[in-house]
Order: sequence, then structure tokens, then C-alpha cells
Amino acid sequence: EPTKGKKGKGKDKEAPAGEAEAAEEPAPSKERSYRWVVPANGETSFYVKFGSDVTGKTLAEMAFEVVGGTREIPLVCEGICAVPSINSDPRNVFMTRSKSKSLTTYGKRYISSTGFYDFGPLLSYKDKPEPAEGEGEGGAEAAPEAAAGPAAADK
Repeated sequence: EPTKGKKGKGKDKEAPAGEAEAAEEPAPSKERSYRWVVPANGETSFYVKFGSDVTGKTLAEMAFEVVGGTREIPLVCEGICAVPSINSDPRNVFMTRSKSKSLTTYGKRYISSTGFYDFGPLLSYKDKPEPAEGEGEGGAEAAPEAAAGPAAADK
């Protein structure tokens, strides 16, 4: 049976011990329940859904109390809202880099002294060769993930 409660929205679904990581996030509910029963030495989980129209940090405080108790237990929640950005550090963006342009090497590398990517000789007079079946497109290189932001991203 799901445990009700959480300040605001939603219900929390309990998963068996072995399935804790495989359990999906519960769907938000319109029900607003401000009380739930927690057995002695027990615990309950809840989640808080955060949304903001402005970028920056937002602090909010929720208060919990035990029925029949005399004190309030504060829980400070912090949410970060940021615009996605791309990491522009050449060490993270370009797989092949060199400090200066060399006469022996050419193309497909980032030259840090000039701040430009050297594509090498561009052979515009040749037709693009058709990739063999099952090979995909030719000439493609793997690029690292270059996202950056104030919070860790889920993969």
C-alpha cells in the first residue's frame, strides 16, 4: 500500500528491498495529504517537485511535526534552475589537439595557439564516397559530452 504524504503534491510508492534502484519515480498526484503514519523506528520517503520561471537558486523551508509533540522540525530545500550550456574548454570538446601547427601533421585537430580547428585539406573536387553497407556515414568522429552546468545531469 503506498505511503501517503509529502508537503504538497504526490504519493510515494514503496519498492521491495531488491528493486529499490529499478523502481520508477512515482507519478504526481492531485491529492494533498499532510499526514502519514510512520511506525516506530521506521522511515518514509517523499519527493518534492521543483519548478521555476527564473534562473538561480531557490530556497524553501518545509516544517514537520509529530502529532502530540511540541516542536516543529524544519527541512530546508534548495532548488537550482539553470539554462543548459556547453562546455567550451577545448580539452573537453576536441579529441585531438596540438599547441601549434606542425608541417608533418595536418588536419582534424584543434590548434590551441590560433584558437581554431584545422580541418586539413578540403578536397572539394572529389565526390563523397558511398559508405559500404552497414558502415554508416564515413568521416564521422566520436565527440565527447560537452555539457556544463551548476548541477550534475542524469545520463
